[in-house]
Amino acid sequence: MGTATAAQTKPASHAKNGNGQKELSPEQLKELEELIKQKLEEKNGDIEFMDPLLKEGEPSHHSIHSAENSCRDEVLPQTMGLVVTNRSQLAEALERINKGIYGICFVCGKPIEARRLFAMPETTTHYKCSGN
Repeated sequence: MGTATAAQTKPASHAKNGNGQKELSPEQLKELEELIKQKLEEKNGDIEFMDPLLKEGEPSHHSIHSAENSCRDEVLPQTMGLVVTNRSQLAEALERINKGIYGICFVCGKPIEARRLFAMPETTTHYKCSGN
């Protein structure tokens, strides 16, 4: 049997930072949950908007593309990929909230700063472990 780490035994709302301060209050966690749900709705709307454009914009085989077609053919699929990835990250963040492990850094197991979570609720690392 392995021993549980502090990150596994304490819900994020009770996690303490290096200074012994509570990182996320229940109110903050609820706010972040609502923020994530709102962002998920936005991403779903973005995908719903872009999907028909991608389907109608199959790359043309004409030798001359208009600037609009070129942009659609090259940029739209990349943008859609980024939106889909972000939507998945947000859905995973919501799952972590439901499991009681949201706000814990995947790298070191310490709490992620509340201000970072409000700026990027899908994040899985605190600033020091993010490589920035």
